[in-house]
Amino acid sequence: MLDFYKFALKGVNKFCVNAFLKFANKILKIFSISCVKKIVVLDF
Repeated sequence: MLDFYKFALKGVNKFCVNAFLKFANKILKIFSISCVKKIVVLDF
């Protein structure tokens, strides 16, 4: 029973980390795109 609990916890952790990384990637992309836009707007 304890092994199953550990296994489930590991699975949940993996899922959470994956979801967080995807979320962070999205935010980074949006942030970098907005930064590039600002730089382009400032340059021209």
